[in-house]
Amino acid sequence: MMKIRVKTAALIIANRLDSMGISLAKQKTELLALVGQRKLDGWSADIMGVTIMPCKAVRYMGVWLDSGLRMTTHVRRIVEKTTPATNILSRVMPNVGGPRAMKRRTVASAVTSMILYAAPIWRRAIQYQHYQNMLQSMIRRLVLRITSAYRTALTSAVLALAGVMPIVHQVEERLQVRENILMKWQEDWQRYDGWAKQFIENVAEWTTFLLKLSQVMGVLTNT
Repeated sequence: MMKIRVKTAALIIANRLDSMGISLAKQKTELLALVGQRKLDGWSADIMGVTIMPCKAVRYMGVWLDSGLRMTTHVRRIVEKTTPATNILSRVMPNVGGPRAMKRRTVASAVTSMILYAAPIWRRAIQYQHYQNMLQSMIRRLVLRITSAYRTALTSAVLALAGVMPIVHQVEERLQVRENILMKWQEDWQRYDGWAKQFIENVAEWTTFLLKLSQVMGVLTNT
């Protein structure tokens, strides 16, 4: 039953896009079924004459979405992407000599930005201790270089010395900043009296809807 529902949903979305004048590149189309913990092995969907095998994860606008809705694929990809950059920084920022702490912090912030990209979207992944530890390990390597500390130093100590929050709090900070900005935007929107307000009453809810819609569309088309 679940397989039939997923195939039907895929066809409905494909037909809706076609009715909107959006043509799918059939050979590039990817299918991701957001089924949570349920398994849908050994199946495929026929869309416009093309048989499409479901993916376990797809990349859309720099974020990896996985069928389990845990966003853990994105965390693993983050580690794979930032490890080479961290290794390079480790070589240019030795414990003895090298740039001063301020310059070390500036250089390390480039990797931190890579790690925290789209954090409000994948934040649920750090609910799992294993993936939280993976990201915290990357942050630890950076702050060890910022503080010129040795590997035996405690993580809590070097984080404080470097002035860098644990990964969980950094993700929370990104989320709170976004929520605060959306609240201010809504206050500005309340003062707007143009025609668009007939369709959009709450810009925060509308923005969230567009984000979810873009993710769903990205499931079927790789743009």
